[in-house]
Amino acid sequence: MGLKIFITFIFVYMAAIGYLTVSKEKFIKKSAEKREKIPLIEFKNIKNYHITKSGVDTIVKAKEALRFKDHDEIKEVDILTFYREQKEILKAKQANLKQNKIFLYGDIFYQNEEGITLKSQKMEYDIKNKIISSKTPFTLNSKKALITGESFVYNRQKGIIKATKIEATIKETEKI
Repeated sequence: MGLKIFITFIFVYMAAIGYLTVSKEKFIKKSAEKREKIPLIEFKNIKNYHITKSGVDTIVKAKEALRFKDHDEIKEVDILTFYREQKEILKAKQANLKQNKIFLYGDIFYQNEEGITLKSQKMEYDIKNKIISSKTPFTLNSKKALITGESFVYNRQKGIIKATKIEATIKETEKI
């Protein structure tokens, strides 16, 4: 009888040690995950000016900016840039900066001085290569056309846009 109690005690003791070891690992893992979700620094109602030798190049306004260990999150972003001596406006509900890419989400609106507007829900901007792309439906409106499509890739340096599954309404300005 004493041997059965001793074996039962040893079994319960080993089970308790096993459970505590597993639950400790889960606790440590959850604690690390929570720490990664806490920003290192947080800004509210910000304005950022990028100034070069020739003057102000970019103005960024946002309601909130959060810096994490591996990325930045910017909420309610409004960007004004002067690219190739043209004014460009870009707005989005959220922008995430990770390495050399900006991921834009929610009610994205782009407009330049030539009268081109572009709307979508998700976009990605490769800063190094100056390529804007979207795998979600978009609408592009200019003085000459209204284009809707399923996805696009726009190379800003070359001025070339490639789109898939588009429908276009071309406005005729002059009859032949």
